[in-house]
Order: sequence, then structure tokens, then C-alpha cells
Amino acid sequence: MTAAPFDVLKRKYDAGVLPHALLVSGGAERSRLGFARDVAVMLFGGDDPVGAASMIDDGNCADLIRVSPDNGSIKVGAVRELTEKIKLKPFSSDRILAVIESSELMNAQAQNKLLKTLEEPPGNDVIMLLAGGTGMLRSTIVSRCMKINLGAEAVSVDPQVKGDAVRALSAALFGKPMHEAFAILDSHTDDPFPLLDAMELFLRNLVVGGREAGLVSDGNDRAIAQKMKDGSPGALTAGIRIVEDTRMLLRFGRVNRKNGLRDMALRLRTGGN
Repeated sequence: MTAAPFDVLKRKYDAGVLPHALLVSGGAERSRLGFARDVAVMLFGGDDPVGAASMIDDGNCADLIRVSPDNGSIKVGAVRELTEKIKLKPFSSDRILAVIESSELMNAQAQNKLLKTLEEPPGNDVIMLLAGGTGMLRSTIVSRCMKINLGAEAVSVDPQVKGDAVRALSAALFGKPMHEAFAILDSHTDDPFPLLDAMELFLRNLVVGGREAGLVSDGNDRAIAQKMKDGSPGALTAGIRIVEDTRMLLRFGRVNRKNGLRDMALRLRTGGN
């Protein structure tokens, strides 16, 4: 089985050979942003990946620099500011992570400025370029990055995983006996990440009003989705964060998988309290 892109990168990090420049392409924008978030937690999480994830999400991670398009492009001034910041000493960790979102929208001057930095790697720091496609990036930039392709958008979910995700959420959120949720979750301890991805996607679809979209595939699922959506919008938003936290804890081996999934169900039941 081919290793997942993040697992490949984590092995390099654990071995102390993390590249200084990464080019993450393919997938949907949300997938690329999620990958960048996972890398940031890997670099800054230490023994508290959930706390690091919260800081990152709240914009309070001083050693994470983000650059995004302004009026449809990334201009040289934004890249110049980035290159100046990564010359500074990290605030609270051993490196700086700079993430350029939609990097294919850098104009020619911005790409030239970035290339000079990539030609002289910034010590321990990491520059990550996110791109839907690489055709608009200079070949000299592409050649200096470790290339990570997330592939086609992975929205399609195994029907069994899809059903289990919805039923586990329903059992946890709406007062059914907890052993029902535990039984479903326990069956996914060998590889919990597809289930967690499905749960998060389902909740996000409901938050934005998409009860007929995404994972909602049949009449029973739609009925559950409607009940969840009408029941407590706040619980859905809190649920997304709880699922994300659980993914982090399991990905970095901070908890036993069975216990971690069961703790997630209990947190969903109590709204994270």
C-alpha cells in the first residue's frame, strides 16, 4: 500500500531530513489547507498537538507565516515581507513555517523574489507552496521543492464508512445509548482516519446547509441529517473541532485509538465540555 503524503513527510521530519521547500498540489483547496495545518501541528505541536492546532486555527502561532492572494494575485511586496520574516529568529520553536496559499497566483516579480530565497535555503525554516496546479509556476521554483500531490479530490467515501460516520454522529449527538456509537467507532480502530474524514465532511456539509449534498446518500441518512441540522447548529460547529482534535491526537500517537475514538464520542455528547 502506498504511504499517504503526510506519512511520507512525517518520516522525513522524524529522521531530521525535512526539506526546506515543499510544493503541495492537487486535491481541493480545503485538502491543501488541511495538509498545511497538519504540517504546522507536526512542527509546532510537541507534546500538545491539540493545543497547537487551536493556536494555529486562532491565528496565534507566531512562527507560522501565511501569504494569500490579494485581488486575485500575490504580489512581490507580500513575498518580500515573507522573505524578511523568515530571516528572523523563531519566536517559540526551532523554525518558521511560511505557507503561500494559491502560490500559482504569484506574479512574475513575486516568483523571482521567492526563487532567490529558495536558491539560498533559509536554515531550518520551511516554505510551503500550495497550488491547485503547477503550470503557472516557474520550473526553477518547482525543481527546488519536494513535490507532494494530493491527487484528485477525495470526496468519494466508501459507502460503509459513510453510513458509519452518520450513525456514529447521530448516536453521539442525539441521546442514543453510547454503546451504539462505541460499537461503530470500535470497528474502525485499525484505520480511523477515513471515518474521521467522513464525519468532518458530513458536519461541514450540514453547517453550510447541505443536508442533501455530500455524504447524505439515502432517505435514512437525510432524515438523520435533518434532525442533526435542526437540533443544534452550535453542536455541529463544536463537533467539527472535536473531530479535528481527535484526528490530531491519533495521528501523532498521543492516545490509544480505541480510547481516543470513544473519548471523541463522549465529547460530542457533551459539546466538548
